[in-house]
Amino acid sequence: MRFRLTAAIAAIAVATPVLAGQVSDSHRATAVIDGYLGVISDDLDNPGTDALDAVGYLVGADGFFNGWIDGNWAVQFDLNAEIAGPLEYWPGAGTYRTALAGAAHVAYRDPEQFAAALFGAVQQVSDAVDGNVEDTLAYALLGAEAQAYLDDLTLYVQAGVALTEPGEPDGGDSYRDYGTFGFVRGVLRYFLTDNLRLQAEATYGQGTVGYYSYGVPDYIGADVPVTLTMIRLQADYRPDDSDFSYFAAYEASLNSQEVSGVARSSLAQRVMVGVKLDMGAETLKTRDREGVTWDVPQITGAIAQGNSLDYCFIGDCFPNNVPLPP
Repeated sequence: MRFRLTAAIAAIAVATPVLAGQVSDSHRATAVIDGYLGVISDDLDNPGTDALDAVGYLVGADGFFNGWIDGNWAVQFDLNAEIAGPLEYWPGAGTYRTALAGAAHVAYRDPEQFAAALFGAVQQVSDAVDGNVEDTLAYALLGAEAQAYLDDLTLYVQAGVALTEPGEPDGGDSYRDYGTFGFVRGVLRYFLTDNLRLQAEATYGQGTVGYYSYGVPDYIGADVPVTLTMIRLQADYRPDDSDFSYFAAYEASLNSQEVSGVARSSLAQRVMVGVKLDMGAETLKTRDREGVTWDVPQITGAIAQGNSLDYCFIGDCFPNNVPLPP
């Protein structure tokens, strides 16, 4: 009996690589290029400051490439660029926010069952007012991700950490020290047909941002806990026998902060429409299972929403309504 059980386990172990689904030869390399337009509104809950809610336009473009090393191992590369504005947080001063990002994913993929990957990314967000860059924030992201394929449903989970260099005083009367953030993300993709896809996703992150103001004889301040909450709803449609698909999306990103009983928040909402060009994938479902399938949330952009929020912890600066934490 023991010999039979051992033999059965060995047979399964040997057969598993053979039974695993592999990419078809026609999908060895696929790519997607897209462009989109939209509007953005940023609603601030920022008591004690002069910053206002703002509305602006946005335009963006993305490029993705997926190549297979063999029948089950693949790499994907992402490039993303977006500019939004003018966001008038202060009357007469339009802020243009530019976001740039790149990512790489190394994955084991079975197009019939699942995929699992490690990813790395770099993201940078810059705010420019009247053509002068006033804030630039850059993060490196590292993490893991996986997908499960259940007929017409794709389940996608992702977790990672965002790292940046510690902030240092630059000679001004205040500065910020952006800390490490961790995040988790869940995505549902449902295919009504092979060329009609609905997607819903949510991302949650936590980290800290230090607010420091110059006092005598040194800088005084505190690390403020920050929570990031992001959602996205999207619909994609690709006409049969066409290389182009069309999509519409709604996004909301909430940056929430609180320390010493004083809360700050920024809620950015976006509505976008765009077009994608598929190269190497016949349908949206084929793209999902054998082609370009990974992406990375704009964590740095959600953190940068806090650029219009502020705290002050000493008696001779503005706004003067936040006591130092115990």
